[in-house]
Amino acid sequence: MTARFGQWGGLLYLMPTSLALAITTMVVTAFGHNAAMTPELVVSLLLGAPAATLLSSRAVFGRLCERKRRRTRTLITRLEQAITEPPQSRIVPSPVRGTITIESEEESVLVLRAGTE
Repeated sequence: MTARFGQWGGLLYLMPTSLALAITTMVVTAFGHNAAMTPELVVSLLLGAPAATLLSSRAVFGRLCERKRRRTRTLITRLEQAITEPPQSRIVPSPVRGTITIESEEESVLVLRAGTE
């Protein structure tokens, strides 16, 4: 049994990174005429903000995938236990003296008689 968790990975990587690039571009455009905006600062902003966002997206996506992997492993373990364990039987007191009734999930009823009095 396998699980695939990467269906939304592209969206989780691209959307925040694109948004960070767009916001950084707007900031650089708005304040580009300022003397404090050196070319080095512009390049570091345009490269640094999207890169940091991409790394953060990767960390978040990794945590989401790990949580889904744990849930899948737990489900597989429970299914394996349900398949390998014998069905639970239940002892029910019988109205007839000296008789024990055992109900099982697989078989309907098994009646044991202790002896005749």
